[in-house]
Amino acid sequence: MTWLQLVLMIVAMKSAPRIAVGYVRVSTERQASEGVSLGAQEARIRTWAEAQGLQVAAVHVDAGLSGGRADNRPALQEALRDVCKRRGVLVSERTTSAMDHLRRQDRRISGKVPFGYQEAEDGQLVPDEAERAVIDRIRSLRSEGATFREIVSDLKATGTTTKTGLLTWTPATIRGVLLRDERLRIAA
Repeated sequence: MTWLQLVLMIVAMKSAPRIAVGYVRVSTERQASEGVSLGAQEARIRTWAEAQGLQVAAVHVDAGLSGGRADNRPALQEALRDVCKRRGVLVSERTTSAMDHLRRQDRRISGKVPFGYQEAEDGQLVPDEAERAVIDRIRSLRSEGATFREIVSDLKATGTTTKTGLLTWTPATIRGVLLRDERLRIAA
């Protein structure tokens, strides 16, 4: 939550009726066309508002727009005007929760299929047993105290390839594989 949202919330909490104005955004056309991300964000906003005793008056949507600047997001500008007009609270949901929503549905969330998975024809992620065995090996080595560099050496020595079929393992790659796998496990 930004400082602006916090200030608007404090002002709104002191006024009646207690109104919330939602704002959701996705940054790519693909996310916008699939609609999963926007729906998950709106659901979280409505759940939060209900828990706070707020009535959601409107939810403004910027679909497929970068979040780098506020001035190129028309729905955000509209949401801010709406908050001022209604003397309500602005509630926005971060992309992270939308990505978690996709992970829970075993959907790919980037341009690449994560190591340890394959993409089925329907777009769902399914485990790749050979790659899952590599991840288990990485986890085992890490739990034994191996550094990322030592794990890289082990994988290269055994001829274990990355998703691209090359021996291009790096400490950063190992770290990324472990972090992605942990996020997928948590989302499940």
